[in-house]
Amino acid sequence: MSKTGLDWYKREPLAYLSDTQGLTAREHAVYSVVIELLYVHGGEINNDPKWISGWISDMGTAAIRNSLASLALRDGITLEISETKISQKRAKNEAKTKQKLRENAKENGEKGGKSSAKSRSESKQNNGLGQAKASTEHQADKRRVEKKEPKGSSQVTQQDSLGGLTSSSSDTGDEVADVLLEVCSNQVAIDFVAHRREIKKPLTARAARAMVNKVRGHPNPDAVLNESIAQGWQGIFPDKVSAAQPEGASNDRLSRYQKIIAENRAYEQRGRLQ
Repeated sequence: MSKTGLDWYKREPLAYLSDTQGLTAREHAVYSVVIELLYVHGGEINNDPKWISGWISDMGTAAIRNSLASLALRDGITLEISETKISQKRAKNEAKTKQKLRENAKENGEKGGKSSAKSRSESKQNNGLGQAKASTEHQADKRRVEKKEPKGSSQVTQQDSLGGLTSSSSDTGDEVADVLLEVCSNQVAIDFVAHRREIKKPLTARAARAMVNKVRGHPNPDAVLNESIAQGWQGIFPDKVSAAQPEGASNDRLSRYQKIIAENRAYEQRGRLQ
């Protein structure tokens, strides 16, 4: 996998079947392999039939070339095929989203490292300070409460709004967004992770999984998460988002693919006119 590619992506059967309706068996094979290669390589690959044939044992270079030429002329195919390159807008956009998540995770990790170093330094400076002994166990408990330290531990855990879920610095924004992508769109996942970070309640992978289970089955998960962002809420509340909203939203994904198809038809038409 390239540095900008994906090791996993959300494949929607309706979109694939819409794009490939009426293809021959060989065109199906070439189209499917090319789509996977595009996601692995960040949305664009070389138009190299010999290289592509390495994944289809019963098709040679000429057969691959002919299938690509045929695909380029078909309406509804979301591939952009030129003499030297093959690309797809959706694969490029998802690769950019993934790269943005990686960069955010790296940036947050660097900030966390600086903060940890500062805390360790301050802790060392305070090690030499004496502390009055507690005369009773009750007084010791009281001090722990005032210092917000759990009894028997010096580590403060951050409680998530879903209850009992502790924040872990090992969870990256990339990992958390991947969990949310099971039920919502890429942009909403990015926005919600950023929202939780902005309100000083960074979302953990464990909490994200709990949210996925809580919103699964709701007709419009994007609206549920967006409502929490708009209201500044830490948690999500599916019952507060009207079920009457989703009818138009439920066709969102199909509309996006129809738009992609229309854009590529226009692109191919311009190519023919030139």
